[in-house]
Amino acid sequence: MSLACRVGKLALAGALFVAFVESLKVAVSWWRGGQPPAQWWEWLGVAALPVLVFLWARHYSIFGKKEPRCLLPEDGGHNPRPLAGRRSGR
Repeated sequence: MSLACRVGKLALAGALFVAFVESLKVAVSWWRGGQPPAQWWEWLGVAALPVLVFLWARHYSIFGKKEPRCLLPEDGGHNPRPLAGRRSGR
């Protein structure tokens, strides 16, 4: 993977994190204050909150689909990539 691709992914992750924090602030203030968001971008933030949580859980979380340690073994019990520091014979 090239450096530009890595920097792009890092920038995207940072932008998603900022959007998540801002939408979470609006949702919590609405929940505690009882007043609905007044501006259209606040409504957009509240509506985007489930999408942002899904994107984080799917692509950036350690439980995402790309992490092989979190997947079930395909051959019925043999893990092809054991955790570091463990011996496979024990």
